[in-house]
Amino acid sequence: RPVLPPGESEVSAPCPELGPEWTQRVVARKFANGKISKTTDRLFVLDGREFRSLADATKFKNGEGEEGSAKKKRGRSKKTTPSKKSPGEKAASGKKRTPSKSPKAGKKPKYAI
Repeated sequence: RPVLPPGESEVSAPCPELGPEWTQRVVARKFANGKISKTTDRLFVLDGREFRSLADATKFKNGEGEEGSAKKKRGRSKKTTPSKKSPGEKAASGKKRTPSKSPKAGKKPKYAI
């Protein structure tokens, strides 16, 4: 495993565990204020695809992993949220709406204001 030299935030080296075309990057984590942490992450890279673990990289190499398991460099997938239905779409979905029958509906107030 490559060691990060003092003052450096990233180092790359070949990864013989996976093959000659693979490289591994050791990247130091950064704090919000810009300082560099002593904690590092090891990433496995092949043709611009980054894998966060050796297991994921090995699965991809053996054809068992999906392409989606790789993090593409400089981009994240956007999470999609289910769209909310408008009142017209809810009515058209097949459910019948019935007026609510609360016990207070239609009653006069006890005290006049």
